[in-house]
Amino acid sequence: MPVFKASMIKKMVSLSGASIPSKLNRLIEKHSSDAEDMIKAGIEYARRQTEDIINSGAAEGIHLYTMNYGRLAREIMGGLTDKPDSADKFS
Repeated sequence: MPVFKASMIKKMVSLSGASIPSKLNRLIEKHSSDAEDMIKAGIEYARRQTEDIINSGAAEGIHLYTMNYGRLAREIMGGLTDKPDSADKFS
């Protein structure tokens, strides 16, 4: 799930007892005060994470949970298909 609202992620973590990776936590702290920056940073983080998973061969595809924000999925996947090493894996 892409991080697009710092408050939502913090609430999920507090309810679940999960932990946030330090790299993601730094991203949240850096961008949480500006909603548009948070969305952009969250999309880029999700792109990199998705590329890493696909390019490592750990998964043949990705299912994105965007909490009814389809635009986020399009932006994440749109960024991936521009890259030659991952584009063929989505066709």
